[in-house]
Amino acid sequence: MAVKNGSGITEDFRTSHWNFNEALTGDFRIPKKVIVHDCTLRDGLQEPGVTLSLDDSIHIAEKLAEVGVHRVEIGHGGMNPEEAKTIKEIAKRNLGPEIFTFCGPRAENIDKAIDCGVNGLLIPFFSSEYEVQATGRTKESIVDSTIEATCYAREKGLWVTLFTIDATRSEDSFYFNMVEKIVEDGYFDSICVADTRGVLNPQAVSFFVKRIKEKINRSVEIHVHNNFGLAVANTAAGVIAGCDIIHSTINGVGASAGNCPLSEIAVTLRVLYGIDTGIKHDKLVDLTRFGARLLGRPISPMRPLVGDMIYAVEVERIAALQRSAEQQGKAFDILNEYPVKPEFVGHKPGQRIMLGANAGRANVEIRAEEMNITLTDDQITAVLAEVKRKGKEVKRVLTEKEFSEITDRIKAG
Repeated sequence: MAVKNGSGITEDFRTSHWNFNEALTGDFRIPKKVIVHDCTLRDGLQEPGVTLSLDDSIHIAEKLAEVGVHRVEIGHGGMNPEEAKTIKEIAKRNLGPEIFTFCGPRAENIDKAIDCGVNGLLIPFFSSEYEVQATGRTKESIVDSTIEATCYAREKGLWVTLFTIDATRSEDSFYFNMVEKIVEDGYFDSICVADTRGVLNPQAVSFFVKRIKEKINRSVEIHVHNNFGLAVANTAAGVIAGCDIIHSTINGVGASAGNCPLSEIAVTLRVLYGIDTGIKHDKLVDLTRFGARLLGRPISPMRPLVGDMIYAVEVERIAALQRSAEQQGKAFDILNEYPVKPEFVGHKPGQRIMLGANAGRANVEIRAEEMNITLTDDQITAVLAEVKRKGKEVKRVLTEKEFSEITDRIKAG
């Protein structure tokens, strides 16, 4: 739901009032509730080299439940015994999130999915001219099989998502003629706008979603890929245009350039738009590290919000501000330098002062105190000179061991 703080300023974050200007937000069509649908265990596994054991998949589902994800998508309807076992094992645990699966539009596929214990299906629908041509089928046959499958799934009591593959590269008339035929003769609870090739910009997402909302009285899901680095922006654009279900994966893992990262979209919606999805933000760093380990995909230390170095600073000016506050007996106002407090997303409180070529006297003083190293004024000057020299030599920040070796050497004369 929308958070009516009106300014983007709370004790946990400090952003811009422009985000909440009524001249801007007056055009927003934010739904009352936004559902987070995670597809790490389906789309995420399409990233080359990513593979998970049964236990790995169960652990991921458990972690997603702990974070507060509403829906977990797994596999392709149990089309092979190993996949079926994974879905069944996770479904029977009743972890909290509803269990969905990607399921081809055939009755036998739907029956297999039902045997696995799922709550809902994403039924793929080839909705662009390019995709239809690639199948070698006619659009009429695709529509007919989808109508039959969606009606069957509804009879079985499942939530039905019409997953319109490559929707964003389809011409208007081609797309809506096909979809409206399914509205008339088939069934779906929600329609998923799939930017399969990641080719839309945020303004186009908003425009397209509004068109769908005007023509089709259903929930709208948004599933985007990150080919231009716009997955988070495009998902947010979908939400403010009326999408009430968003798709994401842990750390953005997925085919091609990946999917929308769960941590980034959850915090972006909460902090920059005032939309609380119910995700437990203080567990996101743990989720990120957990996912990196299980998926075998290390993350950048500078990854937005959750990277290990986001709250690390080497620049002398900021270290000096912290030192000055400490000397005056005041708390350092971390929100003057960062938009979000570190603990809001699960980091340890406070910033980390680093030592390297750009360090200043305050950096040395702070780190020496943290490590219980006593230095005279002259020794601080000498240590700083050596720290800057070493930082230039190794082209990185120094480790605690390297700093300790420098201080020991300087103190020994």
